[in-house]
Amino acid sequence: MATSNSPCKRILLYTIVLGFVSVGSALVKLATWNLLAPQYAGTSKYPWCDPEYLDWQYRERLIIPQLLQLDADVVCLQEVQVDLWPDLMSQLEFVYDGVLQNMTNDHNIANALLIRKNFPYQIERVESRSRILLAVLRKKSPIPKHMYVASVHLEAGIASDNDLQRYHQIKSIFKRLSHHCQMDGISIHDAAIVLAGDFNMLRSNIIYQCLSEGQLIHPDDGKNKPPIPTTRLQDVFLMDTRQPVQMTFAKGYVLDYIWTSNCIGVGKTLCLSPYATQAIPQLWPSQNHPSDHLPIGVELIV
Repeated sequence: MATSNSPCKRILLYTIVLGFVSVGSALVKLATWNLLAPQYAGTSKYPWCDPEYLDWQYRERLIIPQLLQLDADVVCLQEVQVDLWPDLMSQLEFVYDGVLQNMTNDHNIANALLIRKNFPYQIERVESRSRILLAVLRKKSPIPKHMYVASVHLEAGIASDNDLQRYHQIKSIFKRLSHHCQMDGISIHDAAIVLAGDFNMLRSNIIYQCLSEGQLIHPDDGKNKPPIPTTRLQDVFLMDTRQPVQMTFAKGYVLDYIWTSNCIGVGKTLCLSPYATQAIPQLWPSQNHPSDHLPIGVELIV
């Protein structure tokens, strides 16, 4: 656990006393969005949508301005089609530097990160795992300060096997986070961690419980395995009651999350779409909405 004199505790104290003008900390705008990869956007899956509006060139013309209007310092992207990444970045590179997950076995769908060019943190190193792109960001100052950001897209599905896959994917995330924290000489409990993306789970799911309680519980009770300690994370969308996020997915529920470690202060939720505050199923994608997910964001004090 962090001591009362740890950097995390001091940042939170400054945040409480001084609001957003926090000593030694900065306000970071972070967003996440599952773009819906073109190879998944078929008429058989979305029969209500005119094929013209499913075409990537049409959807890209909607996606690019929406990404720019997010006005975020860091954007986590999911379902980025690898062969289309260069064209996507060419339209964003005047604002952002981009990092794409390194995929194996010719898999054409990846996670990505956009980092604003004038953001005071620079990318120190990145690591690609099966379902995450993990970046270690270092503040551009004489005193090193790190932030660990992962764009996440977990296994989909409601079967027990899907929960088992998500369990192993989360286990891998924390294993790699621990490794990078050790490299930087910091305890994972004192690290500024952000996991953002499409977690493909409801808040009633066991993996959600694992993240919020700081221990991984094997989804198969029959295994009788002891919980694996990690570190507690907070679901930022539950912390701002002014603009509660009630849906991020077309079917009317939340599948996308931004999780942070407790040493990161949470400001207001960025409801980047009016649909986010109303749990009403929608027929997306559509003429005006290019994905079956909503972009969502938050202001963080790091």
